[in-house]
Amino acid sequence: MIRTQLLVVLLIIASSLVAAGQASNVISFTGFGPVEVGMSQSEAARAIGDELVEEPSGTEGCFQVHPKSQPKLHFMIEDDHITRVETDDARYQTFNGIRVGDSEEKVKELCKGSAEISVHHYDPTGHYLTIRSKDKKQAIVIETDGNTVIYIRAGVVPSAEYVEGCL
Repeated sequence: MIRTQLLVVLLIIASSLVAAGQASNVISFTGFGPVEVGMSQSEAARAIGDELVEEPSGTEGCFQVHPKSQPKLHFMIEDDHITRVETDDARYQTFNGIRVGDSEEKVKELCKGSAEISVHHYDPTGHYLTIRSKDKKQAIVIETDGNTVIYIRAGVVPSAEYVEGCL
């Protein structure tokens, strides 16, 4: 009896830890896990508990960083503040469960008509499915090849909608 109770308690703790880990991989209008749009680079590094590695950029006042342990998760920094998060890695998902690798049809179904659909800038068969916050100040952009999600980016408008990122 005690063993059974102990096993139940351990299972509850383990499932809580798994759920907490999954919640930390969520991209939302306002950021990624503990990293929020508007944070400085040093605040974001403290929040995520990892060194942020700068990526080269030819643009004055705009560059990207990624956590040292998560090189496929990028944060855009403009004027010393995070304005966008982006990834092409299926380990990360949006607040409504969309991941790289999902079908475009699944995205449309999950968004239930709330996504604005536009033609991809470089791929005539691809699309951008843009979901906006209620106040229209933030957006999540789901990029597809016409069939499958290939990229996700989110943050403040217009940064979340830049096709090229920092130029």
